Amino acid sequence: MKGRTTLGTVFFVWLFSWRERCMVTINGEPVAAEGQSIADYLASVGYTVERVAVELNGAILPKTAYSQTVLSAGDEVEIVAFVGGG
Repeated sequence: MKGRTTLGTVFFVWLFSWRERCMVTINGEPVAAEGQSIADYLASVGYTVERVAVELNGAILPKTAYSQTVLSAGDEVEIVAFVGGG
């Protein structure tokens, strides 16, 4: 059996790669957020829109675009939250 590829192994590899392709990467982690707007995602995880900056696929996204920008599979998002203090 050594060196042989089983159908189960092929299916697992296909399923894993399909799952990864259907995910959005947010701050380096795969997240099932495809189809959500940036604004909806931020609200769902507790971010305050006024206190974050969002980069989508290497470009800074204006806050005015958060509601209209829908996440797609393969998107890469970086979210930076601003914290006050002293």
